[in-house]
Amino acid sequence: MASFYKTLFKLRIKHSYYNSGYCNDFSIVPLPHTEKLAKQYKLLFRIVENGMDVLSLMTGDNTPLHDLANDNKLSFALILNNSSLLNFSSLPKKTNSRQLYQIENQEAFGNTFTLNEWDIVDPKPARFTYDRQSAANEISLKSIGPFGDSETRNMIKDGSRFTSTFDLGNRPEGKYLLTATEDGQEKEAYAVYASEELWKTRPFALMDIFTSQLDYNNVKTYYIRLAGKRIVWTYRVNLGKDYSGSDISIEDSRENPEVLFKMVGNTNQASGKTLTFKSYRADIPDKRARIRFKQTPINDFNLIIEKNGTKTEIKGLPNPPIDQVKTEMHINI
Repeated sequence: MASFYKTLFKLRIKHSYYNSGYCNDFSIVPLPHTEKLAKQYKLLFRIVENGMDVLSLMTGDNTPLHDLANDNKLSFALILNNSSLLNFSSLPKKTNSRQLYQIENQEAFGNTFTLNEWDIVDPKPARFTYDRQSAANEISLKSIGPFGDSETRNMIKDGSRFTSTFDLGNRPEGKYLLTATEDGQEKEAYAVYASEELWKTRPFALMDIFTSQLDYNNVKTYYIRLAGKRIVWTYRVNLGKDYSGSDISIEDSRENPEVLFKMVGNTNQASGKTLTFKSYRADIPDKRARIRFKQTPINDFNLIIEKNGTKTEIKGLPNPPIDQVKTEMHINI
């Protein structure tokens, strides 16, 4: 009976910053445990623009040659290829350079990784430290893996603190729940085990695809979504020496405006002055409005100049520079 490869699921990376909606700033790399599963279950990884397709070898009657079943997971590293992406992306803030983002399909809504699923985890903790809360002299540590497999050990006492080496041995890389138990009370923390080989690749995020969510008869597309960072936009309009107009404004020209651009600071429109406008919320005029970064100017924001009774509109105001700390845009008129 003839065999053939069929797409099992797709991974696509999207970003609201780009006009196309798609993001080509990452490479998707299978982790070593997933490479082993691919050989065992006859899977292929096909790199495509802004993502990856995972294919399974099927028999002539459209069944998998080796069924992954529900007790496996496929794990991938996202390698960032564009360092500027962090400047215009909205992501949870990391507290140290070794932390990783972690996303998985079990919590997906509509087969989509939303921003809320970008968790921050600590990779490869050498030790798990617990501060004793009572007079207990024995405290246990339990590590629970992605399929409920667990391992319990006693922690070593060091004064009022207890520590334990976190060693997963041959268990798959990925997120584990650590629980320290003292007098029946539990303290929990999530940690990700990442091998030194993986860490050398400097992964930006780890991604787990649990096979219990997959269906050989229904190809799923998982969208990994990132959003543009929201910031207060500031326009500084530089008036020429010969300017003698009567009014300057910036307007959100959409049918239902969401943003007000209010003049702040010196409002004297004498020649040679610079006028400063900041973005405010239209529904709460006293509260600053944060606008998302976009790849190209937003044509809905217009600069209106009135000079000698004639109004002129300048459309497509420039975006803030993504590679600078300041978010001011200068316009010369």
